[in-house]
Amino acid sequence: GNLRESEIKKLVTDKISDQGFSINSDGLDRMVELTGGKLTSMMSDLPKLILYNNETKIIDVESVNGLVSRSMEQNVFDLVNSVLRKDPKQSMDIYHQLLLENDEPIRINAVLIQQFRLLLQVMILQKHGYAQGNLASTLKVHPYRIKLAIQTVKHFSYNQLRDAYIGLVDTERQMKSTSRPPELLFELFVLKFMKQV
Repeated sequence: GNLRESEIKKLVTDKISDQGFSINSDGLDRMVELTGGKLTSMMSDLPKLILYNNETKIIDVESVNGLVSRSMEQNVFDLVNSVLRKDPKQSMDIYHQLLLENDEPIRINAVLIQQFRLLLQVMILQKHGYAQGNLASTLKVHPYRIKLAIQTVKHFSYNQLRDAYIGLVDTERQMKSTSRPPELLFELFVLKFMKQV
């Protein structure tokens, strides 16, 4: 099963203490954020952080920002938010960043669809009185992703989420059935979505 955020933080903090180091709470929060709360990713970034902060023995938020690799999920989460905020420039910047990291357009699109589906599910279940704790177990999703989803759905309407979801499903269909460049299809989705009220 998924570990709770507090349990993950404790495991990481213990591991850091074992090495005679400490991490401040901002740094730890940021680490959870960038890795999407994945314990394995956090553990594999520790040696770099420990080496870098050898003088001070304290891992701070600056070194976390500089050294911890952003998970694809985190980039996609930022992409979802920039699409919903109707920020075309940032949306395309993040999209190109994902492409540079060798993520396939069809895979990026699939993860986006998954993310919007999750947002819709969270919004609907919250309306039916589900609490944060129950959502993670009901939807079988990492608790940290639920926490982010809850923060996101506060700012947007059901129609916005639905329109983005439908637009992405349509984009995927086109990616699979036409020979047009997938990046162009994604760009067209972004521009079309931005025009909707």
